[in-house]
Amino acid sequence: MRITQEKAVFYMLWKSYKKNPNEFVPAWKFVGEICIEELGNKWFFMSYKCPANGVNIYFSNPGLIERRMTTGKTGAKYFEYRIAPNPSREKIIDPIIRDFYDELKSNR
Repeated sequence: MRITQEKAVFYMLWKSYKKNPNEFVPAWKFVGEICIEELGNKWFFMSYKCPANGVNIYFSNPGLIERRMTTGKTGAKYFEYRIAPNPSREKIIDPIIRDFYDELKSNR
């Protein structure tokens, strides 16, 4: 399976939701290496373009992803994202992300 930047963002949000459903993930965390354990410890590099993919997932799956504006310690403003309360497979409108979700669930 090919991992895309959007899949990597979704994965980070999904893992965060499983750990703490109330936690938001700041967009700046969408850059760097991640290990996708459910796919056999597959490593993926999230590029500098990846934070923009948080926006793409947010708009292409209304009701699944929440975001809020926050102000960092430096005064910089940026978005944070999380999977909305009570997520379900049916709320994933994007078929590529839905298939990726199914694969993650089947390989746990």
